[in-house]
Amino acid sequence: MPQKKVRKVDSMDPGRVRAGPATDPRRTVIADAVPAVPYRDPDHSSLFAVDVVGYGALTNPGQLDVRARLYPILSAAFDAGGAPWEDCRHEDRGDGVLVLVPAHVSKRPLVDGVLSRLITAVSAQRPGAAGSFRLKIAVHAGEVHQDANGLAGFDLSMDGAIVSAGDVTVGKPGRKR
Repeated sequence: MPQKKVRKVDSMDPGRVRAGPATDPRRTVIADAVPAVPYRDPDHSSLFAVDVVGYGALTNPGQLDVRARLYPILSAAFDAGGAPWEDCRHEDRGDGVLVLVPAHVSKRPLVDGVLSRLITAVSAQRPGAAGSFRLKIAVHAGEVHQDANGLAGFDLSMDGAIVSAGDVTVGKPGRKR
């Protein structure tokens, strides 16, 4: 009977894979059978990430209220902007949403249609009113890999880094603020 290949990951140094037992009692060796995962070509998608500013500071009811307002705004903006919401894969990210737009949808509707409609809808809120929120948005395109655990890839990470970056100020070069 052939043995399964087992990988042991050192919890003190996750990058280190070991074949033998742990010698340091402070280290936990996590052993799991690692099935061979066939490589699959990545999908090319436009990536649209939305992050709710200050989401973590909201109470649980406040977070639920923002979510209840955010999803209909997103759905309407995508549908009216030329990238139908139902054609897109959308994943909740806790404080935001990641939307993968299929490659057959041009990037132009994302910027001209969806983004402008989203900005208009969020700007229409009364600042400081209960349930109002601000968004950080990143639009990027690239390869997205998928495995049994979900999505991965450099371009996906880049989109996350863009939306997590600090505020961006747009102005004329050389002009002091």
